[in-house]
Amino acid sequence: MINNISTENIRCNYPQRNYKIKQSSYNLAFGGNISIPASRVNRFMEFLLNKLGIVKRTINNKMKNRGNNDKIVSFCQKIINVDENSPEYIKYLYNYARKFGKKREVEINLESRRILDIVNSDESCIFVMNHDNRKKDPAMLGILYSLLYGAYIKAGKASTCPRPKVIVNEDILLSMGYMQRAILGKFGTIGVNASLFGTDKGNNARQMHSLLQGFISDRNHIFIFPEGKMAMFEDLDLKYKFQTGVAGIVNRASKSKKSVKVVPIGFAYNEESEKFLGSIYLGAPVYFKPDGQNLLVNRGNTGSGFASQNYVDFFSQSSNRVDDFKTITSQGQPVTGRDLNDYVAGILCENLKICREEAKKQLPTNSLGEKVIKI
Repeated sequence: MINNISTENIRCNYPQRNYKIKQSSYNLAFGGNISIPASRVNRFMEFLLNKLGIVKRTINNKMKNRGNNDKIVSFCQKIINVDENSPEYIKYLYNYARKFGKKREVEINLESRRILDIVNSDESCIFVMNHDNRKKDPAMLGILYSLLYGAYIKAGKASTCPRPKVIVNEDILLSMGYMQRAILGKFGTIGVNASLFGTDKGNNARQMHSLLQGFISDRNHIFIFPEGKMAMFEDLDLKYKFQTGVAGIVNRASKSKKSVKVVPIGFAYNEESEKFLGSIYLGAPVYFKPDGQNLLVNRGNTGSGFASQNYVDFFSQSSNRVDDFKTITSQGQPVTGRDLNDYVAGILCENLKICREEAKKQLPTNSLGEKVIKI
């Protein structure tokens, strides 16, 4: 595997940036580096902050939707009975997503043709995105939706393209009105319990089972912010916040698919601008392919100048290679079983970090003017 890197032991109380970075070493971008003691105080603080967050979001939603209730009800009544396998469904989704792009200027690496590659392949993908700005990220996801599904419509694939499934913290849905939840649910939003202490795993497992079946049969794309609630710790590097849940999805899907395609997407924002100036960078796909009990991975985004040397070195070795794929190993031995999730998470985290840095690199410093993508 990739060279080990030592970490320092850092402790804080949970309400004020509270976490502990585990003492010892970790493999590059290894998952599971953060632990928060599951004490009564921390559990109560999470419960309290969740409740306060729901109240705050509920009030904000009511203020934003003031005067629009009739439109929300009308739209919900139109979409709720639309067949999800029909082309009309994708057109509704596309038009709904376009609203998020209004008055927002975003630079996107469309010249890479990676969206067209996704559309032409007819293959289901897992899209992983960084969660740097929790207020702006939903708008960026809407812009991404509009670009992707607009391309499917243009290609004449509105009937057959994979439908979106986006995994979100269920608290976000609880803060919305019934009609809003119904609309988002119709467009593939799946609420899961994102507790820092792993509660309600049974319900999450049931949600994931249905999600996986659609993904394995190429009926669904999966969109996920793998930081989850760890995104609240804004002072932490991505490698400490990245969670292994998405790696579990990859690992399980690889037992039924010839290959699992993951597309890392970096989001970045110009926080100094009064306007919404953002950047989306679609990375090269990361493929995971089963080989007996082993799991192979391709080079992904190692060609970027932002790739760490350890990650580049991992793929430069000639051993354990099948075509352009490399067996995931630790100290020269293939990684199998439960340990595999941590290594898959590490590889995905490294690719997402690269894409986030690429997004920052192309971030506009002022208005894009005529360069704004019309969606």
